[in-house]
Amino acid sequence: MESTGLSRSNTHWVDRLAAWVLPFHPGAGLISVILLSTRGRRVIQGIRSQRQDLYIWAVLAVLGFASVLNGVNVSRGALNWLVPFVFIWVYALGRWSIHDPEEFLRDLLRATGVLALVVVTARVFELEVSLGELTILDRFSGPNARGYVIGQGANGLAVVLEVGAVGGLALMATARTRKERLEGAIIGILSLGAVLVTLSRGALVGIAAAALAGAALINWRLLLWLGGVVAVAAVSSPIVRHRVASIASISANVQRLRIWEGTWRLIQDHPWLGVGPGNFGLVYPQYRLPAEYEHAMSPHNVYLNIISGWGIPAGIVLFGWIAWVMLRRLSRAMAPYQKAVFLILVAFWVHVFFDDLITVQTGLLLGCLDREDSSQPA
Repeated sequence: MESTGLSRSNTHWVDRLAAWVLPFHPGAGLISVILLSTRGRRVIQGIRSQRQDLYIWAVLAVLGFASVLNGVNVSRGALNWLVPFVFIWVYALGRWSIHDPEEFLRDLLRATGVLALVVVTARVFELEVSLGELTILDRFSGPNARGYVIGQGANGLAVVLEVGAVGGLALMATARTRKERLEGAIIGILSLGAVLVTLSRGALVGIAAAALAGAALINWRLLLWLGGVVAVAAVSSPIVRHRVASIASISANVQRLRIWEGTWRLIQDHPWLGVGPGNFGLVYPQYRLPAEYEHAMSPHNVYLNIISGWGIPAGIVLFGWIAWVMLRRLSRAMAPYQKAVFLILVAFWVHVFFDDLITVQTGLLLGCLDREDSSQPA
């Protein structure tokens, strides 16, 4: 990555702390948001300057309000109505609060690399550690272990670790010095190994999509690195080999397909305003297919989750805005760190096609991507 013109000593401690705590616990995201929100005045000024975005958010707010009033549980709907706007605020923090987005990304990747090292080490040695009632490491013993680290189970770990897998390899491919290439390779390979520990197929599909995009955007060798690491893991571990092979298996994913079919039936009956934000679990049992034995309370798909609650128009507005943010940056010159961020976001938005997941990292990185310059003055 190229230098942003700011020395590392000038990077604000708030940014560094916010980046370093993010990967280690779901509650750490709240800490990062609070820290970065201390610059709220500058963020609000930035929001006010974006007239087009404000119009889009206003339309989303109106559609969501109508969905709440039309929903099966108004109080639950009113609370969940806030979720997209919390995401938008986090995006605004990434765009206007972070001083040096390149250094923020580096710190986030390093922290994710540390988490990946913990996951890989715990799996190799089958570690399970608790302090009193607090479980720190769990589910790392046995052939089918997928891992648990301080409140984050397999799928939650995977969506966090894929940031390091994609971002580390992108850093390696864009770095100008041997030291930076080595750092990127270590973070990327460790994080990809940790993702394989979680056995998350959604994360692997997301990372593969990012590698394909990276082959066009940065360097085709990204595909070789990804394929090489996965191939080694598949050869050395029958569990990983079976899990990777099952990605394309209809029988292995039939339950997910049944959940989606039931969800689509729900959406067909409530296309315009949905059943109300956060009300999926109250309505879905009426549409559940008899063969769907998991009794799912979410559609295992972020897009279907939002559309079923808010309606198709609101889903188009929200996800259309996110796609617009990414594509408008793709159409302009991007700094090397922004290319890495773009690929991380590709991995995430493909991954959540298969899981109901959202992270603070996603909003912050979307904001970092949508900057005209790579730094802001303090």
